[in-house]
Amino acid sequence: MILKIFLSKKKTRNKCSKPQRGFLKFDSKKYDDKNNLMCYLNLKNKTFINAHLIKKGLVAVDKDVEFKYKKRFIAYEKEASLKLEGKL
Repeated sequence: MILKIFLSKKKTRNKCSKPQRGFLKFDSKKYDDKNNLMCYLNLKNKTFINAHLIKKGLVAVDKDVEFKYKKRFIAYEKEASLKLEGKL
């Protein structure tokens, strides 16, 4: 599945960067109990969007569900919270 992703690394002169192509990767379980799609989102340039959002403190890790990158994501979340608190 190909998606158009509208992300901007930097705004330059009030213009956002061009949309980037990305792809979804699925874990062993494609949907959760609430029928939400569970996937990993990667840009064509290999940027791992899930990890990026966690590192920036924009999303929280669902600790109730088992998935491939759970330990890594929890570590990223702890690091992000320390940065936001000014301890790192």
